[in-house]
Amino acid sequence: MTGQGQRSIGYQPALDGLRAVAVTMVLLFHLGFDWMSGGYLGVSLFFTLSGFLITTLLVTELQRSGDIALGRFYGRRARRLLPASLICLVAVCLLIAAGLVPDRSGLRWYVAGSLFQFANWVPLGLQNSYGEIFQVLSPLDHFWSLAIEEQFYWLWPITMLGLFRVVTRNRGATGATGATDWVDRLLRILTAMFVLFALSAPVTARLWSGDAAYFATWARAPEILAGAVLAVVAIRFHLPSWVKWLAPIALAIVVVLAIVTPPATGFAYAGALPLFALVSAALIGGLQHPSPITSLLSLAPLVYLGRISYGVYLYHWPVFVVLTESRTGLSQLPLSVLRLAVTMAVAVGSFVLVEQPIRERRFLARPRMALVAVGVSIPLVALLGLTQVSNSSSFEQTGDTLAPVEGTFAPLVTVPPSTAPPTTDTAPDPTPPAPSIVTSTATSPATSTPTSTSTSPDRPVRMLVIGDSTALATAVGLTNWADEQPQLADVEVQGFGGCGLMNEGERLFKGDWLPASDGCTELFDVKVPERVRDGAPDIVVVISSFWEVTDHRLEGDPTPRSILDPTYHEAMLTRFTAYNQALLDAGAPRVVWVLHPQTDYAWDLASEPADDPARYAAFYEIQRIAGAAYPTQVSTIDFASWSEDRGLTTDQSARLDGVHWTPEVATMIAEDWLGNEIVQAALH
Repeated sequence: MTGQGQRSIGYQPALDGLRAVAVTMVLLFHLGFDWMSGGYLGVSLFFTLSGFLITTLLVTELQRSGDIALGRFYGRRARRLLPASLICLVAVCLLIAAGLVPDRSGLRWYVAGSLFQFANWVPLGLQNSYGEIFQVLSPLDHFWSLAIEEQFYWLWPITMLGLFRVVTRNRGATGATGATDWVDRLLRILTAMFVLFALSAPVTARLWSGDAAYFATWARAPEILAGAVLAVVAIRFHLPSWVKWLAPIALAIVVVLAIVTPPATGFAYAGALPLFALVSAALIGGLQHPSPITSLLSLAPLVYLGRISYGVYLYHWPVFVVLTESRTGLSQLPLSVLRLAVTMAVAVGSFVLVEQPIRERRFLARPRMALVAVGVSIPLVALLGLTQVSNSSSFEQTGDTLAPVEGTFAPLVTVPPSTAPPTTDTAPDPTPPAPSIVTSTATSPATSTPTSTSTSPDRPVRMLVIGDSTALATAVGLTNWADEQPQLADVEVQGFGGCGLMNEGERLFKGDWLPASDGCTELFDVKVPERVRDGAPDIVVVISSFWEVTDHRLEGDPTPRSILDPTYHEAMLTRFTAYNQALLDAGAPRVVWVLHPQTDYAWDLASEPADDPARYAAFYEIQRIAGAAYPTQVSTIDFASWSEDRGLTTDQSARLDGVHWTPEVATMIAEDWLGNEIVQAALH
């Protein structure tokens, strides 16, 4: 140490151990373990730790020289972050091109945001909530947090240098003189900044949305500023030894909150993460003195995991998206082991072969060469990313398109079950048998029971699933189910998040009147009929939910109307009836409307009036009446009753945001019931 006002810190293994704790929280959360529902708080812990370490480096440099070597700082950050990030982006673009991961609306924006560090603003611009973006999995979803950190790395050195000039102006107090008064003034300014930005977080949640409080840069800045304030305090003053007892208390609070915090609601979406940042700062401050917790976090395995934590975080989500339950056939625990093993192998390989050599200039010994390499890589990645997703439309689309049609398909034929007795001594037939389907004779799926007769189609049923984001989330399960039953079903999905068939005028959401996206009308009235004509589906499956039942202001009518209002009720019935006719005119042999369970948007956090059960009852009735005009070709599937009877409607682990099924639950629904119901609707 260099005396009061000239205090610095050396390498602290326990801080790498703390990184290991943070990344482990995130991994467990993304693996889907219910007991780590708030594991995403590990990202907040990363933010505060970054603020502490970077501010420590900058203030120490200002003390020593009265200046910050910006070129050297940015060069270190570029060597540390860009190589692995560019490798990850290239790999993701190749995965998308190979069809190994799903496409989604706005994917070009996700690629551009990940490359140019504004990925946290992409979901806000596309109106994707944190809970929603993980329903239709995309390998770039996790780049939002990296973007916030990189924005901090770009802006903070310049900000600190500017603040230093302000606090030392006309006072003769420079870093070179060793005076401490400028550090005191800097501390007061940083504390005021923390308070100001901390207040902005709940204001953002209130005036904009909970998602904005989660994604917006200024709303997450106080978590970084908490670490910055702690850094200046630790440099300016000698932290008393008793602060070491803050470490176990703060660590316990972090772990408890990670367990009890809900996944897509709660204080994180109300703008209260600055309070969690204070807990993180207390934990980091407590590690500045030796203690049992410091020793625990300094264990070699934790330290190494912390050292490679950037790569672990960077690569884990693409690995998780590729290695799915449906693709591997593994249940959650063995699948988690496989995902972690692959993630660690990729992260270690990246760290040893790429990150460390470049960081230590063993690959690019001359800084000018590093600059050239980065300058060439960025446009190449941008070109690759935009090229690979250039054929994706503006529609959120999952699943492959239906196989090309040559001529016309013969109508589906029900194949009766074989009555031949089983044999055990003959050679196996190399042709796999058609899956057996149980025919339900009950009028309500909630009380349906299998008959004694099993039937199956003579060829795969060609299903075209259309609708909003609830259709997309449900269709994840249908496509997974169809992948496992290729003789039974072929699924194409055409969906658009935030769209409903009632897309004229404006809709009420979180207190704001919003127009439907321009792509909604194109999807339902242009794209879908084209796919019906070109794809020759046996059945069109319509799934929509929240956006139909929220308040609307129809074209030319400024009066807000709900589905319980006779005017809006009649307009919806007219639209749905006409849409059935449009699908049949386009050539659809069968249409089925899936009555999606009512929403509880963000589990009451958003206080959406559209979550009213009475609205959904009216919505279901409209769908039934609209289909009754075509009794031999249009039907409904009472998904709402089936899910309610099984407790899924109120299961927060099944729908993290109260709206969209998790991929695992959607797959279970398709395998256990919904896939069979759609097949039977197509056959009858």
